[in-house]
Amino acid sequence: MYEYNFNERRKNIEEILEISLSQNRDIYYNQFELFKKNQNIQNTPTDKNVKKKKIIIKNSIDGKADIEKEIVDFDDIENLKFETFYNIGFGLFEMTSQTIFKTFHNIKFEYVIFKNCTFKNVQFENCMFLGCEFLECDFLNVKFKANEFFDFTNKNISYFFDSYFENAIFERSNLKKSIFQQNTMKNIQFILSNLKKCILDTNRIESIYFSDCNLKSFSMIKSDVSKLEFDDEFITKLNENTFFDKFISPNKTKEYYTNIYKIYKNIAAQFESNRILNLSGEYHYLYKCSESKTLDGFSKLKSKIFWIVCGYGERPTYALITSLEIVLIFAIIYLFTGISIGGRLINYRLSWFSVLEKKIIVVDFLEALYFSLVTFTTVGYGDIIPTGTSIILSSIEMILGVTMVGIWTATLARKITR
Repeated sequence: MYEYNFNERRKNIEEILEISLSQNRDIYYNQFELFKKNQNIQNTPTDKNVKKKKIIIKNSIDGKADIEKEIVDFDDIENLKFETFYNIGFGLFEMTSQTIFKTFHNIKFEYVIFKNCTFKNVQFENCMFLGCEFLECDFLNVKFKANEFFDFTNKNISYFFDSYFENAIFERSNLKKSIFQQNTMKNIQFILSNLKKCILDTNRIESIYFSDCNLKSFSMIKSDVSKLEFDDEFITKLNENTFFDKFISPNKTKEYYTNIYKIYKNIAAQFESNRILNLSGEYHYLYKCSESKTLDGFSKLKSKIFWIVCGYGERPTYALITSLEIVLIFAIIYLFTGISIGGRLINYRLSWFSVLEKKIIVVDFLEALYFSLVTFTTVGYGDIIPTGTSIILSSIEMILGVTMVGIWTATLARKITR
């Protein structure tokens, strides 16, 4: 019976991630050698046409420490290749408004490395970031609109590492195979963007939104997520290879499980909208398991019973195991409450176990187990008759049997049809 193996899937993605980063580095160095050969120089000038000025800004994380940064202006730039920007600012730092942006249009960045840079109140429109890396950068109120982050020619990808995103928007952008690793995302949105084969690894995400995106073969692994929503006008596309890992957090409070079960519920609904019902069922199961940890009293008890009986409708084996347990428990009880086999009464007392032979005890238990099984399945051959309290107990077992067989059949049929 199908049951999603999260550990195996995660391991496969980690291997793909390692291979992608290794290939990306190899492509970078190969392209750099070609670039130097074509230019017939050893070093590429880094600031020949780039305008810079120095300003003092507040630290974007704690807002207290003063940091000196150079601000770069790309107004007269059309193409930058193999540049490295370290501790540089891009955008409008004097503005407090989140609706006014410094906009850069139609710039082609090829194999550019941004390290410890700050992007604030800036918009990149119709730009290309081919083989670029963003390392330890801050993105504060930033828009990437109709940008290309995937190099179709050399298959090079964009890499975001250990960066901070607050009010960042990727709209109508191609982020195919991009990697976001060990970032902090306070508020990030992907709108009408292509994230096919994109990997989000070990990120701390406070809020992430997807709107009508392509998430085919998209992966999110080992991440701590507080809020994940699909805000679609049409539909965000998923496929069988789309993977959302089980979410992790060091603080497993009631509030944490409240956030998590809502996320799993949203993911399950999105898979269902894409008619991928087997995966929808898996995330529905995670949703109900997480939700049960937020319940109290009778609601929690009822949720636990549903989990034990059928795994919230997603685990047919749970129904089968529960049925076998019921049969076994009632068989033991019948030994003490009494059953009659061809005029011979079986009605044990605890003290008899030290007197009777083990062979007799085993035979009587098998007789009781047989009676319990035919009672549970409502076959009732009539060769064994309940006596005393066993009459009431056998009626209860028959009701449980009819119920459990129905639950098992329905759950099994549901999984098979999916």
